[in-house]
Amino acid sequence: MDNLYNAIQEAKKQKDPALAISVIEAYAARAEGPKLKGEARFYIACLRQEAGDYQGAIKDLQATIMLCSTGSYTHYASEMSLGYAYAKLGLRDEAMAWYRKAMATATDHKGLVGGTALQSFLELKGADNLTDQDRALCEKVVQTSWDELQMDGQPDMADLLKRARSIVLRQRNPY
Repeated sequence: MDNLYNAIQEAKKQKDPALAISVIEAYAARAEGPKLKGEARFYIACLRQEAGDYQGAIKDLQATIMLCSTGSYTHYASEMSLGYAYAKLGLRDEAMAWYRKAMATATDHKGLVGGTALQSFLELKGADNLTDQDRALCEKVVQTSWDELQMDGQPDMADLLKRARSIVLRQRNPY
């Protein structure tokens, strides 16, 4: 397989998650450059999460973060996925820490929208239990995402979870 897309297509044909992972791992071993290796590791982590192997996914996601540039979508998605994996393992504090990192990454890099990380964070933490620092970060995510998606008007910050859901909905249905 000469590219990641072909490797992913081959992996999707596999009925066994372990076989699918081995296809992508073989590609990752041959991939040139950290970007492609990181994207392959991210896809492997997604397969592990789908199979319920959250510990394995965490290892691959941490490797992805080391390989991908900070402002890339793959880096942001890896931070967000780490939050998800830790939440599935019942490690709430670690999950919230990774969701915070994903939100900060989204606000610091043009082209990224942090709606999903924001929604996940608020659902885990509770919108009524925010520290001043968390509220400020959440409001920044809402505003930068709102601007990035060119949503009409100004967002009402009174209900952050509702705004997060609006942003996620807009991401899924941009037109």
